[in-house]
Amino acid sequence: MLIIVVINNFAFPGSDQLLEQLPPVIRAIDAPRHRADFLQRPVIHVNDNFGRWRSNFDQVIDYCRRNGARGATIAEQLSPRDSDCFVLKPGQSGFFQPPLPALLEHRR
Repeated sequence: MLIIVVINNFAFPGSDQLLEQLPPVIRAIDAPRHRADFLQRPVIHVNDNFGRWRSNFDQVIDYCRRNGARGATIAEQLSPRDSDCFVLKPGQSGFFQPPLPALLEHRR
């Protein structure tokens, strides 16, 4: 299961309206994530680095769920678990450049 760019700081115009619509989306992401766990299928998070090129994914999550961040609740609810994999995408797409294709091939 791929979870693509759900950890976010929501610091962009229109994010307030988007955040209001997200509770059912969070449930729609979380349910198949638990199903993937049950089926012993990998869960892979692909995420932006928000221009924080010296960060790792834990630092991105901490940044997004920091006190006062608009996306803190979502980052808390959908953060990768210890069994999940994660990829910080280098550009606009997680598929256009490595490392996602290499991880997908490794996980078959």
